[in-house]
Order: sequence, then structure tokens, then C-alpha cells
Amino acid sequence: MSNFEVQKVALRSIFVIRLFEIRYSCSSFAPFVRFPFGGEAVDIYLIRHADALALGERGITDDAERPLSDKGEAQSKTVAKALHRCGVKLDHLFASPLVRAQQTADLMIKAWSHSGLSVETCEELEPGSKPRKLSRFLLKQEGEHMGLVGHMPHLAEVAAWLIGSKKAQIDIAKAGVACLSCGDAAGKGMAVLRWLVTPDWYGD
Repeated sequence: MSNFEVQKVALRSIFVIRLFEIRYSCSSFAPFVRFPFGGEAVDIYLIRHADALALGERGITDDAERPLSDKGEAQSKTVAKALHRCGVKLDHLFASPLVRAQQTADLMIKAWSHSGLSVETCEELEPGSKPRKLSRFLLKQEGEHMGLVGHMPHLAEVAAWLIGSKKAQIDIAKAGVACLSCGDAAGKGMAVLRWLVTPDWYGD
């Protein structure tokens, strides 16, 4: 077995373990991870936009303008409710300027109803943006719990950059969430992947 295959197996094992812990203890969403370099952890929730219409449907020819499908609208509300049940409270919810990401974030906030949040557009979450640019953006923000609604494969690249491994294979499903904890800064190699869930986990 090659080193690459070993790494994939190891990552998959970590995800399975974390999913088991999360499924049977919602409180595992909430605690901070303590880091040796000091400071409270900053939790980053990488959220892939929900299911969207394909190009050509309803006459849409611009990828940036693709809206959510009926399925995607339902997914957005479901992920918000699942996070709420597990005690996740965000200080910010940033979203890519693309329509499907904006709609996902907006429906999540509406599902929370009393969160006091608003959708904050973040150009650094556009597909193809460099992780380092997003890191610089996050360093300017206040708060310890950041939700980022974006796209694949960009979110996977951000996650890999934050944990310091370009070879990491992190697949975030539509409306899926990956939680990473950093030290007091969201920099390269300064995060750990705490858990990764798909919409199948959310339940009703």
C-alpha cells in the first residue's frame, strides 16, 4: 500500500470515529480544542452550498446565477436546524457572492430565526480564490465561531491548507459541513479537522 493510500485510510478512519462520537453526543460540537501555542480555539465551519439547479435549467446560462433547487432549499434549513440542535452558535456567517451560496446562508439564518446574524458576502470564498487570501480575511474578523458557505473543490483546498496537508482528501457533500479548530489564528497548518458530516447524518 502506498503512502497516499495509507493517508486516505487514516483520514477515513478519523472521520468514522468522529461521526460516531458526534452521532451519540451532540455536545461534541461545542467544546474548544486547546492548543499548545495558546489562546482559545477559533472554530471554522466549512459549509458547502446546498443542491442547485444545473446550467440550462430555467434558462440560466451563468454559473454564478444558479439558484438552489427545491431540494437545496430544504437541505439549507435542515443543516441549520441540525447545527442548532447540537449547540453550534456562530459569530459570523460568510458566504460566497454566488447565488447558490448566498441562498444557502440566507435560508440557514432564517431557520435559526433569533440568531441576530446576517449574511456577510466574502469574495475570498469564490471558486478559485487562494486559501491564503481567505486566511487574511478571517484574521480581520472578531469572534471564535465562523461559518463559511462556499464551493467545492475550493473548500477542500482551504481545509487542506489550514491543516497543513495538500494531500488531504476532504470531500464535503452538498450541504455538508466540515468543522476545523485553529489556535488564535486561521493560518496554514494551524488547524485540526474535528469532524465532517453529510446531509444523511442530519435526520429529519
